[in-house]
Order: sequence, then C-alpha cells, then structure tokens
Amino acid sequence: MGHRSLNRRTPAARTRLAVATVLACTGLAALPVPASAVNIQLINESGQPAQDIYVMLTGQSITGSQLAPDTPVALSALSNSTFSLASISAGRLYISYGGPVTDNEGNYSPIRYDKIELTDPGVANLTAVDFFAIPFDMQALDSTGATLGSALTYRCHTSTILPQLRALAPSAEVDSGGQFVRFLSPQLSPSSYPSMAGYIASLAGQTIQVNDAFYGSPFQTVSYSGTFGPDGSITLTGTTTTPSTGQTSQTEPVTIAGSTLESGIYTGNTTYTVGDTTENTGFNDEYTVIYRDVVAGFALGYWGGKYGNNSASWLGQPDYAAARASLDPFAAYDPYGATIGSYSSAYDYAFNDVGPTAVTVPLNASTATLQITIDSDQGPDTPGCVGASTPAAPPAPASPSAVVTPTAPVTPAAPTKPVPPSPTGRPGQVNMVVYSNAVTLDQQSRALLTLGCGADPCRGLLTLNLGYTVRVKAPRRAGKARGRPTVRVVKRTLVISTTEFAIDEGTSRRVWVSITPAGVIRIKAARGHRLGVLAEASVGPRSEPTTVAQHRVILQSYTPPHRRPARRRR
Repeated sequence: MGHRSLNRRTPAARTRLAVATVLACTGLAALPVPASAVNIQLINESGQPAQDIYVMLTGQSITGSQLAPDTPVALSALSNSTFSLASISAGRLYISYGGPVTDNEGNYSPIRYDKIELTDPGVANLTAVDFFAIPFDMQALDSTGATLGSALTYRCHTSTILPQLRALAPSAEVDSGGQFVRFLSPQLSPSSYPSMAGYIASLAGQTIQVNDAFYGSPFQTVSYSGTFGPDGSITLTGTTTTPSTGQTSQTEPVTIAGSTLESGIYTGNTTYTVGDTTENTGFNDEYTVIYRDVVAGFALGYWGGKYGNNSASWLGQPDYAAARASLDPFAAYDPYGATIGSYSSAYDYAFNDVGPTAVTVPLNASTATLQITIDSDQGPDTPGCVGASTPAAPPAPASPSAVVTPTAPVTPAAPTKPVPPSPTGRPGQVNMVVYSNAVTLDQQSRALLTLGCGADPCRGLLTLNLGYTVRVKAPRRAGKARGRPTVRVVKRTLVISTTEFAIDEGTSRRVWVSITPAGVIRIKAARGHRLGVLAEASVGPRSEPTTVAQHRVILQSYTPPHRRPARRRR
C-alpha cells in the first residue's frame, strides 16, 4: 500500500482493462505510441541480469501501454528497456528479482520486489510506506532532456540503509535462505517499533489546533481545536469555510479515541467518529484532513515540538528529529520514516507529504520521459554512504508453498568489486560541477541550471543560498551609561531553492529549480534585477550531508517579451 491522498476522491472499485501484448523472440514488439504518451525508461544498475528482473504494470484506466495490465514481463523483453504509457490512474509499476509477482503479493513473499506509484496525468512517486526492498532513482524529463521538478532518489545504497533499519527493529526484517528480501515499515509491523505511548502521554492537557485545507469539491479550509485527555483521547471542534462562497459553517466534532491513537500514528488508518458516525480515511473528506494532521503531527514529531501546536505553523517545516525542541525520553516520531527520509526522497510515511520534502515528480503534457534507475545494493565508498554489500536476492523464485518468516539480522558479505578511480585519483570520490553562470528565471520563477557528474554516485540535493548581512543592536548592559547603542553586523543565509538531483557518471544534465517567493522578491529588489547566489551540491544522508560542489550563479528576474506596438494603418 502506498501513500494516502486525502485531497482526491478515488473510485471504490478497481477496473482492469485488457490490452493485447505481443512478445517477439527478441523482445516486446513495438505498438503504435500515442502522441501524448510518456516513455517509461528503466535503467538497470542493480547488478542483476535483465532476464532475471521482472516488471509489471497494474492500475485503473490504462491506455496506450505496451505492457498488458497485471502481466509480468522480463526487463530483457522490453525494447531498449522502455515502454510507452498514455494514461493510468492509481497505478503501480512492480519490479522484482528472480521471478514475477502479483498485485497482491504477500508481505512475507520470498521474492524480492518493490514498487513505484504513478497516475498519468498526475504525478509519480517512490514509496517505502509498506516496506523497503529495492532502491530506485526517478526523474521526469521534458522533450529537451531537462529535469522537471526534483529528481527522486535514494542517496545511499542498501548496504548503508539496511544496518540503520536493523538497529531500529530487527524483527521487521524479512529474509529468504539468509538473503535480504524486504524490511517492513511500522504500517505493516507496528509491534516491531518503539511505542508512542510516552509521546501521547506528554501531550495530556495540551490544546492543539488544526488549520489546513481539503482540496476537494468544493475546496474548503478547516479550523479545529481540541485538548488531549489523560488517556490520549481528543475531541476537536471548529468550523469549515468555503472560500468560493465565503460561507463558514459550524461542522461536526471529530473524536479520536486514546485506545486507537497509538496504532493510528503508525498505520494512519484507524477509525474515528464524526458526530455519531464512525469514519476512516477512506471517506476522503474535510474530516479526514483533521484526522490526518493529528496522527501525522505525532509521526513527524511536530506536536509539542519547536513549531508549536498549530498545524498551520508546522506544515512544510523540517520534520522528525529536526522538529523536536529538545531530546525526549520517549519515542517522539516514527523512527523508520526518519531513517528512510534521511537517505531518500521516497514516501516514508503515509502522510509525509505534509512535510518539507518533495516526494513526487510531474506526469503531464510536459513530461516526455519518466526515467527510473534500479540502483545497486552496494556503491562507491562515498561520504555518508559507506557499507558492506547486501546479500544478493535468490537467483530463482522459491516455491509458492515456502514459508518465510522474519529472522535475526544477517551479516552482509564484504564487497568484492573494486571501486573505479575518479578523475581526481581518489577511489569513489564524488566529482561534480555546476556549469551555469548566469540564468534568467522563466515565467514560473524557475531557473534552468546545468550539473555535471565526474564520478558516481551523483545523487543528492542542490541548494541555492543567498548570503546577506543585517545590522543588529546589541543589548544594553545593566548600569552602562546611555549613549550611542552598539551595532554589530551579523551574517545570515537564506535558502531560496532546494532540488533533488540524480545524474549518471560522466554526463551532465539540465535541472529546473524553483525559486521561493522570498527569493523572487530579493532578485527583483537587486540592482538590475540580478542577484548572486551560491549553488551547493551535497550527497549523503540529510542528517550528515557532504558538500561536493560549489559555484556562484547570477540569477536574473523574469522579463516579459517585448512586443512592438502595432502600426497604424493609413
């Protein structure tokens, strides 16, 4: 199960459309591609042979695809490892090692597989909400090859991520014959993770406010508040407003029982009551937004944290440990989500789209190619991404009758492949370059920058930082005679853009970066509407990023095209 969206209404039933697929001896036969179709390109860097990797497309309203729905196909059967897709709703692309899987493959299946979620037109995303099994990178490209939005990446390899997860919840690991298969999230194995009871108890007697919006029909804003009881129960009351009409209504109270709250924090889908009616997130209305913010506020560490107890203050702010005001004596956020989020831009929690990280890429008329890279388990010895190789997946699927249960941690084998030297002469040293010097923003306040990669893995975060100084009056000391106040100059940094990137070794790529409203204001206020910023590329986990490239870039504000006045006819 992937992330839950509470802003879109989805059909209750799933419709399967049969699409004929023809397999040729040398690969999947080409079918007519609609002009509006997007190409799904799979890049195999896993170390697994293409004939042992299977892909399967499933979802609703699938059209223009060269893959028949719910029909696994070996990657080697796809011409150029690419297939087209015109449209899909609530879709998934399954990728498995050693054998095919089904849409309802069990959590303890001996086959190692993972999935990508996509809706076209709409968005695509990586997801580890259910489990972590295979790391992917993904980016949407336009017809010129430029990246649209942020690339979604696993910045580190399985060999780095897996030991961190094992230290959290060893009983959540699933293996088969000593080979790693997947690591279950708290959503599937909540008892394997620390209890949230202490965190809930710390909020007893505190009042929280939920101020958010439901992007349904009609669009509504919600303003609710409530106080936690000694047992963790809470009843929130308030109003909803429909901006299109200006009407504000006193709506039903929302009650979350303390007996269900702890489970709901991890799973994001326990029941609650609206007035006298029992509901769940499947109702997908304004009340589900209230429930979402309550449980997500716990899972992401916001309630009782540094941003206060009003959701309007913490939406989009740094989450997990970064949201806490101090070190807590209890589990104060979802540790699995925090670990996955530190190493990737995948969905790590059902509702982590209320946090600060971009977790989707666009799938729309501007998207020509959706590029998906299947990463290896072991990578170069790069900063923040050091680890031994994860055991390979079984070479062939086990029999359906095989029983697989969680086991104790498995000690991974040592790496055997030598790391190729980089252009700098140091093995595994990331070597990146920001080529752009002066860039003019487009009408959507975006800048198109060019990045180059000299040695893998070039996956990380690109930030644009504006350095500036402010004059601050020093506090007057007691007993000091009155006079001219002391003024000191303080250096500060404003981050005006953050963008994920994923670039292959020895290549360069143009990347669209979106400038924040505060950054646009600064650029327009600068002399000549030109402003110098520092572009920094970093790799490794978010908790310990390592800067690998810095370059000064001049940004110029968007200038509407000049139009000559029409000539008057004589």
